[in-house]
Amino acid sequence: MEFADLDEKLPTGEQDFVTLRQKGMVYVDKTRFVNQIARKRRPIIITRPRLCGKSTLQSTLEELFLHGVAPYDGHDSYFKGLAIEELWQDQGKYLVLRLNFDELTCNCATAAEFKLRVLDAVSAFCRAHELSLPNKELKLGRLFRAMLKQLNNQSLVLLVDEYDAPVLQYASAPAELAACAELLRTLFGSVKIHCDKFRRPTVVCNNCLRTH
Repeated sequence: MEFADLDEKLPTGEQDFVTLRQKGMVYVDKTRFVNQIARKRRPIIITRPRLCGKSTLQSTLEELFLHGVAPYDGHDSYFKGLAIEELWQDQGKYLVLRLNFDELTCNCATAAEFKLRVLDAVSAFCRAHELSLPNKELKLGRLFRAMLKQLNNQSLVLLVDEYDAPVLQYASAPAELAACAELLRTLFGSVKIHCDKFRRPTVVCNNCLRTH
């Protein structure tokens, strides 16, 4: 392959797994490790510096839990030919809630505004999947509890990209930082409490949290 042809296939600036596979761009197959991460039955912490593939890993997990490795919608699986195609035996159906905290904190002056954006995102997810919402004023902890209680016979995958973005956003404002820390404790605490209702426990990695 000529260098010019290879250069066109390098995924410069592209992080989405499905897009990489659709366009036939260069993708280094590390899915055997993705398989190991996805199958763990205990909490995991994975740390990587910025721009080292966390978002691509997250989108790979999203595609895996949404569609598995079987063909769907009239096309081959995007995992066709990759190591995980022979390794992944899970045929379960999962709901995937993906939150990008970097996007949710963009131009967000206060932690209260960030909280409202998270509430809106989770509420939209519930409506999309016909999950009932509490009738009373929405609070994040109550909303997550109500959502998770309805998933006893299913599994939820929660992907949080750039989960440290709110902390960095409000680092120079102590009051906002404290409010943001309380919000994150409520969010992740609600998930942790209900982990035993699902097939596997919470997995936390740098800029990616999953419970299913």
